[in-house]
Amino acid sequence: MIDKLGSRHSRLVRNVALICAFCLVAMTVACARESGAPKNDRSIAEFFAMNTLMRIEVRGKEAESAIEAGRAEIYRLERLFSRTDPQSEVSAINNAAGKTWTTVSDETYFLIRTAEEIRVRTGGAFDITVAPVMDMWGFTDGLHRIPGDREIKDVLALVGGDRIVLEEDGNRVMLKSAGMSLDLGGIAKGYAGDRVLSILHDYDIESALINLGGNISTIGRRPSGSAFRIAIMDPEDRSKYLGTLAGADNHIVTSGGYERFFEKDGEVYIHIMDPQTARPAESDLLSVTVVGGKGIECDILSTALFVMGKDRAIEYWSAHRNFGLVLADSTGALYVSEDLEKAFTPTEGKVVTFFD
Repeated sequence: MIDKLGSRHSRLVRNVALICAFCLVAMTVACARESGAPKNDRSIAEFFAMNTLMRIEVRGKEAESAIEAGRAEIYRLERLFSRTDPQSEVSAINNAAGKTWTTVSDETYFLIRTAEEIRVRTGGAFDITVAPVMDMWGFTDGLHRIPGDREIKDVLALVGGDRIVLEEDGNRVMLKSAGMSLDLGGIAKGYAGDRVLSILHDYDIESALINLGGNISTIGRRPSGSAFRIAIMDPEDRSKYLGTLAGADNHIVTSGGYERFFEKDGEVYIHIMDPQTARPAESDLLSVTVVGGKGIECDILSTALFVMGKDRAIEYWSAHRNFGLVLADSTGALYVSEDLEKAFTPTEGKVVTFFD
């Protein structure tokens, strides 16, 4: 249990969860090592960025140079996208809300435009204007609180991607109302995963396992030729896992209410917000794992589909079918898209339904 109104225990629980995730992924790394593999072509970096722990492991002739280039890229993107960095482009947009246009880089414009496209596609289940809601509930500074109905009504007037004005000619962005604020936290790590993979490919990296705070990306296979196996944490017991996924040249992103939450008067309040209610999402899901070729889309969809709930998430997958999906519901049952039937191995005793 975490502290009801404080941030100290909340950060501790979150860090423990990340450490557990690192340990589970490390299992796949351990399996990937072979005694006959040369030692000088392997490099590992562990560091803190984008408010989370990150780990990159690569194999290749230029492994060390590649890994440093990947880390530098993540730091560069953090300087662009962080809403807590007063010098970032996102901060510039937020500071100009309701006043004027902000000219941004191609990358910041791309992230905002992509977020908007998927917001529309998911019926508003994902929305980067939810930042004032996160602030109101105390998930930004860790000073958790339960807002009143009037506060919620007022903050809803500041939420809605349809209140973002985009002008492609010149990469200009404007938020219509003062008090609006963007938060790219639900998309930035996904894009960072895409960029790091691209950089590693430029260095002809043969094999890589990337963990950006739980967002997993892979290149190639283990030295033995078999696929990496990525463990999905059990949201009800973070020392265990739901099963493993074979990963080769793809992204695996999981979202769940167990990652950040607080309790008050016996009620649990999770950090994943429903943009349409400005309240924690009342989902029948405990976690959502998305597997696909684009990290940015996997990142967004893992959150959006959690908010949508099991039935709507499955309907969305059925309508698009360009990604894999693993859902864990509140009863402990697993629902897995048919395209992952060969890739997903459930933990013994788990009840799994494959859907098409």
